[in-house]
Amino acid sequence: MVVMGIIHGGKSFLKQALDLLGDVIGPLELLDESWPFDWSDYYNSEMGTELFRCFAVCERLFERDALAELKLLTNRVEGRLATSGGNRRVNLDPGLLGLENFVLASTKRQPQRVYLKRGIWAESTLWYINGGFVPHERTYPDYRDERVRAVLDRLRDRYKNLLRKDVAQVATTAMELERLLREEFN
Repeated sequence: MVVMGIIHGGKSFLKQALDLLGDVIGPLELLDESWPFDWSDYYNSEMGTELFRCFAVCERLFERDALAELKLLTNRVEGRLATSGGNRRVNLDPGLLGLENFVLASTKRQPQRVYLKRGIWAESTLWYINGGFVPHERTYPDYRDERVRAVLDRLRDRYKNLLRKDVAQVATTAMELERLLREEFN
């Protein structure tokens, strides 16, 4: 299940981002939970100081090999919505939620990340152990937050129910996603 971590400074750009992403990967449901992004000031110089963290989910299933293409897609959407000076108005971090972990895609090289391709890295950000998501030493502060982990716990239950009911679509592969990207963004 695709879970999109989003940092934004305004709902109009958030809606535009979700619409652009939805055109390629399918409808995204914006979750009700949203918090002021006060875990870090990393994005303030680029995006401003009134930032919010929220999540959206796409129930279309993707093979794990599609994670790099998902991040490349979000990078394109961020670029389309950026200011004329190149500053992002929304930060989109795609992750794949599985039964055993939550894996985020990143463009930043770090020792705990595994290189995928084309400048994209994967990080097993949270591990599902003993009935809940557990952070590790290098997990981002916002994903350590109990509120965020509670959202992912609920989404994991939803994902598990989809798998049980066998109503989930066939998983989309990286090659299929690359084709969708070419059709939509070229």
